[in-house]
Amino acid sequence: DERFKKTFNFVRREEHFKEFEGLLTGKDCERIINWAQSRILAQDALSEKINKAWEEGKFNVKYYDAYNQNIARGVGNQDRIDLKFYESVLLTRVFLSTARLTGVPLNRITDLSVHKLTIGSKATDLNKLDFYVSDKESSHVEYSLTIFLNDDFDEGQMCFPYIENDIRDYLVKPKAGKAVWIREKDQSRFDVLKSTMHRHFAPSSGIRDKWIMRVGI
Repeated sequence: DERFKKTFNFVRREEHFKEFEGLLTGKDCERIINWAQSRILAQDALSEKINKAWEEGKFNVKYYDAYNQNIARGVGNQDRIDLKFYESVLLTRVFLSTARLTGVPLNRITDLSVHKLTIGSKATDLNKLDFYVSDKESSHVEYSLTIFLNDDFDEGQMCFPYIENDIRDYLVKPKAGKAVWIREKDQSRFDVLKSTMHRHFAPSSGIRDKWIMRVGI
């Protein structure tokens, strides 16, 4: 509570959209990025070991089980890593802060994921290469909270083309610790809301790639 009073600040509030700063500190963000990078390195090392064992004719069920366990933990994708809330006090705090800010019961919040958008790559909405489509089967997520983990790059904004009738292509500028809460689907019809359709632009240049964390609700 005391830290929120010092750092938390609303930038913009709409019915289905909230943008605010100070959810995480810069130090918090760096810790999460380091966790994600360590998972990627672990998966790379395991993949190299599996490939070598296969080439040498020594591939066995031990390697296969280890590989599948890492895939199940979200370690098999170099651009996305899944983390559990119980892995650290910091992640637990993210879990509790999400519930507090959104008013959603804790049991409705799923595990969080960390995504890397490589410098110079194509814009993405994390699941597809363009905007969300009105597909009832596309996602079970009704709300989402996106947190920017770094900002040492150029561009890389989060774009909302239909947030208001008089505003087109509203851009959220990345800042470490900044978060965006949106309602992605209509509660009554469970269709995708046009006003919060969005996509992420990858950075055009910079010191390192863009890292974001997403919590599905």
